[in-house]
Amino acid sequence: MAGTFEPSENALTEWQNHWRTVWVGALQGINPKWRPSDDCDRTNCPCGGKGHAIDFKRLETERDAKDLGEYIAKTQDGKQPALELTRADLKTATGENVTPFELLFRIGDLANGVPDDGEEGSASGIGTLEWNLAKWHEYERATKGRRAIEWTRYLRQMLGIEGGDTHEDDLDMLFGSDAEDGELRAGVAIAEEGWTAVTRKGLDLAATEAAEGKDGNTDPEAVAGRVREILALADVADTAVVLSAAQVAEAYTNMLDNLARRREEAAARRRREHEDQEHDDAPVDTAELQARLRRRTTPSPRPAVEAPAVTP
Repeated sequence: MAGTFEPSENALTEWQNHWRTVWVGALQGINPKWRPSDDCDRTNCPCGGKGHAIDFKRLETERDAKDLGEYIAKTQDGKQPALELTRADLKTATGENVTPFELLFRIGDLANGVPDDGEEGSASGIGTLEWNLAKWHEYERATKGRRAIEWTRYLRQMLGIEGGDTHEDDLDMLFGSDAEDGELRAGVAIAEEGWTAVTRKGLDLAATEAAEGKDGNTDPEAVAGRVREILALADVADTAVVLSAAQVAEAYTNMLDNLARRREEAAARRRREHEDQEHDDAPVDTAELQARLRRRTTPSPRPAVEAPAVTP
């Protein structure tokens, strides 16, 4: 550090306004239809009418610097960087904003009869059940086929970790864990109209957990009873049918067959990825590339065309 100085309030304001302009311009360069907050009309808002796109903080003490470091590293209040990256369901919104999983929590509360009277223990979030369901379905449509987080391409291979980087590889892991949990003992089949009603009420996870059970009772009628209790909340308890022992065995065989097929396909994908990586890492033959370019850019000789003889 060569030295320090104390800027005037006018100079500080000018510098902050400059960076607000730079930040807003940079973000609008990415998406011209979106404008970050650079003004605010809320009464007594801490931003002083300057908006919330950039927040300038004075670092005057060692504690100020430590607090900033903890905030940037997301370790304040016991938070960890890994959770910030992977656990979006732990985030909460402020004011009248709502995170996707807060929508889901409120849907669960309202669908299960939790009081919405503002008292302690009442339903979380805001809005009616219909409004939250509509917003959640909008979120599903917007995020379908997209990932919240994924591995850096080829990082696992570089680190010697088995597995691939595709959505199919993720499904392989899920199928594998299901099969490795052991042979299926009992099960129920739910008609399509029943499952549609269950998902519309946000009860699909509850139905799955009921089928798996927590008491170790795998008697087919006990499994069906637990599932029907959940289906009754959507008025479709009669759509569940107990599977016979033969049907359960067939389902387990199909699961193992699908797992074996997926593993073969995954192995083939990983071989192709490895070959592609080796090809990318191979040294470039400059002379060969130049020869190819010459062959592509040098015009081929045109065939000679003889004019027909004309006899007067």
